[in-house]
Amino acid sequence: MTKPITKKTRRGSTLGEASKLDKKAKINPAETYLIGYDLNRPRKDADYPELIDAIKDLGPWWWHHLGSTWIVKSDKSAVQICESLRSHIDRGDKLFVAALSGESAWVGVNEKGSAWLQNHL
Repeated sequence: MTKPITKKTRRGSTLGEASKLDKKAKINPAETYLIGYDLNRPRKDADYPELIDAIKDLGPWWWHHLGSTWIVKSDKSAVQICESLRSHIDRGDKLFVAALSGESAWVGVNEKGSAWLQNHL
C-alpha cells in the first residue's frame, strides 16, 4: 500500500522550507481555497464548461486532479468565490468553498499534481 504524502504548515510556511515560501507569500498574498461541488444536470451536460472557466478565472494558480474538487489561489474571500460561482450552477446543485491551512495529505495523485500541492499548500 502506498504511504500518503503529507505536508504540515505553520502560519503559511512549510516546516523546513520557511524562507522559500515566505518569499512566495510576499509575491502572491492570495489565499488557497478548496472548491467542491455536486452537479445534478443530466450526464450529457455534466461538464458545466462555464463553471470550470469561472473557477480557472479566480486566479493564475489552480489544481484539478479529482473529479469535482479544485484547489485555487485567489485574492477573493470564500464568500466572494461562492457568490461568483453560484451563477454557473443550477438550483439543485451543491457548492462548497473553504480556505485551506495547516496539514494536508494525499495518495494516488500523479507527479505533476503532487508537485503542485507541495508548492502551493
